[in-house]
Amino acid sequence: MTKRKWTKKARWREIREQLDRQPVVQISEMADYFDVSVETVRRDIDSMATEGLVIRTYGGAANSRIASEPTLEERTELLIDERKKISLAALHRVSNGDVLMMDASATCVHFGKLLARERTDLTVITNSFAVAQALASNYTFTVLMLPGVFNAHENANYGGLTVEYLQRYQADHCFSSCGALTPRGPTEVNAEVACLKRAMIQLSKQTTLLIDHSKLGSGKLETVCPLDQISEIVCDANPTEEVQLALQRASVKLCLI
Repeated sequence: MTKRKWTKKARWREIREQLDRQPVVQISEMADYFDVSVETVRRDIDSMATEGLVIRTYGGAANSRIASEPTLEERTELLIDERKKISLAALHRVSNGDVLMMDASATCVHFGKLLARERTDLTVITNSFAVAQALASNYTFTVLMLPGVFNAHENANYGGLTVEYLQRYQADHCFSSCGALTPRGPTEVNAEVACLKRAMIQLSKQTTLLIDHSKLGSGKLETVCPLDQISEIVCDANPTEEVQLALQRASVKLCLI
């Protein structure tokens, strides 16, 4: 059987079609699929990224629609009532004097404001300037700001230094969110964001995800952790049946508000 000869236009179309079905494609796999060299596919993806058709990732490409997200400031102004209700439902999980880890998520900003009004003597480790500012009104709190490379999109620090510095701490509870919840676990659009969340979860005795219904769609670029590393999820809507079954198998408590 004669093998199909893929033109550049056809390769680009096929790469985009595959990215409509899955979050990422790998250059090596696409080279085998097209029966061309790795360099040929790398040039294809580099050119597609330049035109904004895909997002270049390590060893491959991601769907440009799932690899982008509004800024933290923009997200904080969305779904305000839902985020406040989720925060209120999570409040009883924190006792005065607890040590917490909180990442740069819009719901954590709202949760931080609530904690500042309702709790005392907390120690909070965060990479988020917005979360730190939300906690700042309570003079009994100790807020430990993680160093790193400043990400203006998230108003937070990220990178190897951030994760390395975090290793010296441990927490009673991690409060986090995600780009999207899938049967495999929480996912994120950015590898550095996922890496820091993963480290916070590993260094905390328990983890609660605070997510609204907008997080129940398609998965993002990178899985943060398996579901069995999450203790509880507080959400304002039921996940899909597939996700609910995965939560049950992983013994993750689901709190619906």
